[in-house]
Amino acid sequence: GSKTNLDKVKEEVGRKNWSSFTFFDEDIRNRKICSRLCSKADYVLHQAALGSVPRSIKDPQLTHDINVNGFISILDAVKEAQCKRLIFASSSSVYGDDRSLPKNESIVGDPLSPYATTKKINEIFIRSLW
Repeated sequence: GSKTNLDKVKEEVGRKNWSSFTFFDEDIRNRKICSRLCSKADYVLHQAALGSVPRSIKDPQLTHDINVNGFISILDAVKEAQCKRLIFASSSSVYGDDRSLPKNESIVGDPLSPYATTKKINEIFIRSLW
């Protein structure tokens, strides 16, 4: 996404609510930064990822490093800080090759890209650690 997408959110929520929101543009693979940023947070909204299926096919190692290792950094920091809640973005790509519609969370096919695989791994990690 783009930081300019937040302009509409800022307008919608109003100044008072916006004043309690903080946006950080950091590398989630850096555990020290994640720990520092989560240390005073009650809630963490984790939206960071290296998107793009084509990019993930071209560079699966970088995609895995950011999307999985970075996610683990966030998980560790949230647990360490005893945050009340972590909300994170997965992806419909975790449904993989299952063609049924509408999608059902209990019916999951095999991921079709490294990107999809990283998002599925994150879902598995969150269930196994929480």
